[in-house]
Amino acid sequence: MKISARNQLKGTVSAIAEGAVNGVVSIDLGSTMVKADITMEAINDLGLKEGTDAMAIIKASNVMFAAGSERIQGLMERLGVDDDMPLDQKMLSGAIENAQKQVESRNFQTRKNVLQYDDVMNTQREIIYKQ
Repeated sequence: MKISARNQLKGTVSAIAEGAVNGVVSIDLGSTMVKADITMEAINDLGLKEGTDAMAIIKASNVMFAAGSERIQGLMERLGVDDDMPLDQKMLSGAIENAQKQVESRNFQTRKNVLQYDDVMNTQREIIYKQ
């Protein structure tokens, strides 16, 4: 099967934090840890459990956007890295790790804002329904 992802990283599921709808799957890649926020349905369908082998497939476009794609693209060209080659160089791995942290931070802030908005809406609903 051909997929549109540059980075395919083999690892082992080290933890699963289950939620009502989504869960966070931690995959140990040896030198680093990758966390994925996926639906509980997908976790069950894929049979993910602690200790099972898994592959983290990361599309570079979102990560590269967060890190500054021009900077990473220039680094890839200087190192002679082909677009289809999995990234193993420490410099690129570090840039991707930092970008992933930026993406996760932005997503966390978005979820936090949605929850705050939902709290305000809930308060307004309660006031309206009491009238």
